[in-house]
This record gives sequence, C-alpha cells and structure tokens, in this order.
Amino acid sequence: MSYVKARAEGAGLSAEGGLVERAERLLLALVGTGLAGLGVPYALDVALWLLAAASVWTVGQRIAAVHRSARDAADPAAGP
Repeated sequence: MSYVKARAEGAGLSAEGGLVERAERLLLALVGTGLAGLGVPYALDVALWLLAAASVWTVGQRIAAVHRSARDAADPAAGP
C-alpha cells in the first residue's frame, strides 16, 4: 500500500486515504496477537484475514484515487 502511495507522490499525483493505513494495520495485528496470547481461539487467524481483506480494499481505494488524480491533472477543467 505504501508503494502505491509513494509512486503516486513521486509522479506528482495524490493517493490519500484508504480504509486501513499503517497505524490501523499495526493495531489490528497487535490486538489479534494479544488475544491469541490470552487463549482466545482463532483470534490471530481472524485478525490476519481481516488485515488481508482491508489491505486489498485499501490498495483498490488508493489506485482509484491515483486514477482520479491523474485524470484531473490531465484535464484541469474537469476538476471539482
């Protein structure tokens, strides 16, 4: 996810937003690990599946944001 954002910013485009950014990903992994350490069954499995699904969603959101940013940069009259 950071790769998409870094490449967009390097090209002068915007890739802001997304469902889960770095802090949320870390928090989700830590909560899942902590609950698994306390003996909650399948806590880590559920946390990792949620993390994977949310990460895929975020990549899609950022790619769409870059697409919109590139379209607006190519045609400034069509901007908001």
